[in-house]
Amino acid sequence: MDYLYAFSRHLYGSQSPIWAILRYLSIGFSSLIIVLAVLLFSTAGFASQPVNHLQLMDYHGDLPPTGDKSLESVSATPLPDQQNINLGINIEAPETSTFSAPIHQVAFIPLLGDELERWRPVYELTEPGTYWLKLSSPQALRFSLSQTTLPQVESDWRSFLLGQGLYLGMLLGLMVYNCVLLRFLKDSNYFWYLGFVGSSAVYFFLQKGLIFEFVPTFSPMINEALLFTALSIGIISALSFCRSFLMLPEQDRLVDRLFMIFIVFGLLCLAGSWWLPGHVSVKMFSVLGLGTMTLFCLASWRALRRRFRPARWLLMGWSALIVGCLAFILSVYGVLPHNILTYYGFQFGSALESLLLSLALADRINLLRRERETLAREKLRFATMSITDGLTGLYNRRYLTRHLDESVQQARLNHQLLSLVMLDIDHFKAFNDRWGHLIGDKALQHFADILLNAVREEDAVCRFGGEEFTIVLRHQPLQHALEVAERIRGSLRAMPLMGDENQSIPLTCTIGVVEYQVPESAKALLERADSALYQGKENGRDRVISDLMTPQGSA
Repeated sequence: MDYLYAFSRHLYGSQSPIWAILRYLSIGFSSLIIVLAVLLFSTAGFASQPVNHLQLMDYHGDLPPTGDKSLESVSATPLPDQQNINLGINIEAPETSTFSAPIHQVAFIPLLGDELERWRPVYELTEPGTYWLKLSSPQALRFSLSQTTLPQVESDWRSFLLGQGLYLGMLLGLMVYNCVLLRFLKDSNYFWYLGFVGSSAVYFFLQKGLIFEFVPTFSPMINEALLFTALSIGIISALSFCRSFLMLPEQDRLVDRLFMIFIVFGLLCLAGSWWLPGHVSVKMFSVLGLGTMTLFCLASWRALRRRFRPARWLLMGWSALIVGCLAFILSVYGVLPHNILTYYGFQFGSALESLLLSLALADRINLLRRERETLAREKLRFATMSITDGLTGLYNRRYLTRHLDESVQQARLNHQLLSLVMLDIDHFKAFNDRWGHLIGDKALQHFADILLNAVREEDAVCRFGGEEFTIVLRHQPLQHALEVAERIRGSLRAMPLMGDENQSIPLTCTIGVVEYQVPESAKALLERADSALYQGKENGRDRVISDLMTPQGSA
């Protein structure tokens, strides 16, 4: 379908001409932007004035119309100045703009390549009169006509490129950052986020017509199909991101089923974008977009009710996109004024949403990190409890069994020294009978403190059972183990236990010391240490003894 726009404008004086431009974009949730420029002549004082006497006509004839009869069956609708027009046009032909008179079309140097005819045409009008402009497009049109100067056109174009560069650069930065996180974290949320942000960048790159800056001969129909493809991939990625981020398969199965339905619908739209007419694709993607945005808000709200804190970023992100889309749509129908905020509302919302979703991922990382740290602390606490004696804080017999086996195996394979010390508090049963079990517990704790102060940090001090203790001394010969044992015995005699009434209660201990001998087992080594301890008790207690030496201590 072709539409004709007729307008008249007269020149005042003989000053140099100024330019007019058709510069508004055709945009919808899934439509292709068409920007056409028409510039009128006037003096500098009339620059940036609206075009008057504009009429919209459904006309299919040649340009210019000849005779009054050619327009008899054509309905003409007068339009207010700078009226935003949204037309449902469906023709299988690329966008074209044609003037009724031979008018010079100004060419600018594109970003790449030689000087070519602009995909956004700028016409130079040198004569006063009435001109007919014919626009042909397979998409909806939204534009206004105004007259301006060529320098202003160039300034607007530079501002447009700067804005698009900032938007695409921001998305590229977010993609690089999240690519790094995906590489190290291996989290599927980042994969779907990259799909969504990348598709948004491609969508607006195509929708704003930037592809024609690099490939001026690029087919508008292919551009439209690729635009819808990017849109569908972005929606599918966003749905998958939301499912994974909010853990819907585990936490909200009802909403998750709705998400799966729209993912399938998105795949159908993806396939249809290459063979369905444009106006059908627009309707399909409008339903898909409205449904997915509603689902996003619903899922985020339900997640907040489950006290999933990162969902608040998700809700703010989708809300920003919805507000941007609504601002654009309402400006189309004249509810909101047409300005840079409403015209680029969809893109502004997309940029803000991408940032908020990135913050959502960061918040989710922090939340999961804290959960992992808490889980690790709890795991460590339970693991420590399983190998720690609750009364003294020393390792228990379970740990001794494992640690001694490892130490013996290491000493055998690497030909390393290993000594074992076994200790027993003398007459501890009688001590409990006299002083009570509470004081007895304090005596065990007092003895454990002396043991820890007498050895290195890497030496394993264990409570073997009751009043018996063991010390595993890796890389230490028998002589060094005997010195450690004698230091412990002397410290215990020198530091008696203080009772509840601040009375001094003396304690002594008997100690057996042995050195590992290849190829004996851990059990055999422990039995030799126990035999040495028993021998010390037989010899009068309060002494250090080894199976290879004469007892030391006092009878």
